[in-house]
Amino acid sequence: MSMSKSSKDSDKGLNVPKFDHGSTDSKGGKWRKWLTFLSSAFGQSYPVFVMQLNDVPEPIDSPDDSKLWNLYWHPMSLRMLSADGSYEKLDVEFTRSQYALYHTLNLNFLSHHRQIIEDHSPLELTRTLMQKHNWPQDDEHITFLPFGLLCLRGMANKYEDSGVTSDLHKYEKFTLAKPFKQNNVSAWIADLQHVWKVNTWHNAIKDPEHMKAVEITQQVIKGLRLYSGRRS
Repeated sequence: MSMSKSSKDSDKGLNVPKFDHGSTDSKGGKWRKWLTFLSSAFGQSYPVFVMQLNDVPEPIDSPDDSKLWNLYWHPMSLRMLSADGSYEKLDVEFTRSQYALYHTLNLNFLSHHRQIIEDHSPLELTRTLMQKHNWPQDDEHITFLPFGLLCLRGMANKYEDSGVTSDLHKYEKFTLAKPFKQNNVSAWIADLQHVWKVNTWHNAIKDPEHMKAVEITQQVIKGLRLYSGRRS
């Protein structure tokens, strides 16, 4: 990853509302609301990388060695490689996306979580990971360092719900992805696999009883919302 790579867009950050730290909503509620705006803005600027916002980057490749940092790489991003046989174009675009994401997090969370922001600066994180894993400067894990995504994950750990609330959100994402899309079957398959595996809904399912409990809880919540809406 070249430290000199930047852009006018990434200098300004992504076009999202400021995170409302003073809101009386729950931490998880505030985070989910802001993450919706972030995902939309990130997708408009970097559509081939937007699915990676749901990923948990790992400093190892996937078991089949097909996914660097265990991230989802959109087929369009792979076409960038076949254009001239090099990683340069993809590297530049990916790095720009990371600067934009990191700078946006910096603008919104530095005053509240300075340590997370500073630990994930590209220079600091590069030094840390090169030393920890004995990676050379030209290792793909460094040239494609997802410092923005890693910073996002570090921030999410401060705000995301845990336990059954987290499982409910994962289940909701999975159910939204299930309906068949006959106009784009390949995209439907990719989205469903991504939500199942990368969104870790399958990891949230400890056993069949746990799965059924989450499904029933979701139906109860939907029923209560419907009942409340009718009364109002």
